[in-house]
Amino acid sequence: MSWQALPYDGTLRAVVAGTDGPVEFATSRLADVETMHAMTFHKSQGSQAAVVTVLMAPEDSRLLTRELLYTAVTRAKTKVGVVGGEAEVCAALARRVRRAGGLGQRLRYWLTLGWAVRVYP
Repeated sequence: MSWQALPYDGTLRAVVAGTDGPVEFATSRLADVETMHAMTFHKSQGSQAAVVTVLMAPEDSRLLTRELLYTAVTRAKTKVGVVGGEAEVCAALARRVRRAGGLGQRLRYWLTLGWAVRVYP
């Protein structure tokens, strides 16, 4: 995305990113704007908010997984909004996280060495 300098006439203006470039408007229009805070769902694990808005990643994004959508939706106490299409939600539900920690491989290796591997409750 490229940005262009906007002409300045001395009047205080607000500028936000729009789909076709910067959008400029009078700061007097900010009276109805409420301050919001955003954080990633990964960072918010263990926390909840009354209302959560989930911004879905593109359908082909590796970030779009069933587990991340679950984490996002369960952060909401009373209301959740999803910004995205049906295709993104379906892609998330169909894609599970594939862990690559190697724990299973290590346990199998230790068993071949004769190590006793026990799971304690």
